[in-house]
Amino acid sequence: MAATMPNGAPAWVDSVSTDFRRDRDFYTGLFGWSAVGFGAEVEYYVDFHLGDTGGSGRAIAGLVGASPAFLPGVPSRWTVYFRVAECADAVARAIGLGATVVMPASPVGEDLVYALLEDPAGFHFGLFEIRSDGAGLQASGVRDAPVWYTFAAADLTGPLDCYRRLLGWTISGGEDADEPLAAASISAPGASAPFAGVSSEEAPVGWTVFYGVDSVEATTARAVALGGAIVKGPYESAGRNLAEIAAPSGARFGVAAKI
Repeated sequence: MAATMPNGAPAWVDSVSTDFRRDRDFYTGLFGWSAVGFGAEVEYYVDFHLGDTGGSGRAIAGLVGASPAFLPGVPSRWTVYFRVAECADAVARAIGLGATVVMPASPVGEDLVYALLEDPAGFHFGLFEIRSDGAGLQASGVRDAPVWYTFAAADLTGPLDCYRRLLGWTISGGEDADEPLAAASISAPGASAPFAGVSSEEAPVGWTVFYGVDSVEATTARAVALGGAIVKGPYESAGRNLAEIAAPSGARFGVAAKI
């Protein structure tokens, strides 16, 4: 299935985990995802699919294990990757806009090229060039797939200006005259609806991906029973009931249900 998101929109999400097996079992138990591996040579990475365990389901996330030999010192966290036409060129432009490169443009076979960066405020994000039909998010906007994203920071102006100029976003809708970016929404070029919301928070958060569920209350209760913890919520925003959860390793993500 070919990815259909426009350039500038989220194209992939994955989580680094310092407790790979426990987090893998947590997410499959919470959402009913299938964990699809790639053989012994990349045993530290799995894709999560909607559907069966034979690899024919739709890919909606990845999980990578951190260790002293691979990603040393990187904490458990989720990363949102944004689609670009040419990854190496986008990395060069990001540097000029104040971003810092964590991992340069790196090909994965013939399927994709990705890079990891930090924005001017130090929040991590990724860039993602899709080269084959099987790369990128294969489902969004449905239950157990990504349905919403948020960006939260104390200083919104610097990082959001970097993203806007790099990815061509439209940022609109903030109603606070003293802080016009707070409660704003973000749309990718040519998109008919926003994909993310913005909030001003003192605690360092950055990007959060939210997965669609039928009931936030039931999902958070199940997450706690599986070894996770509720970080924030439930709360209402952008016409959704939201909650933010920490996986057993501490990686933070969200769940969302329609109001």
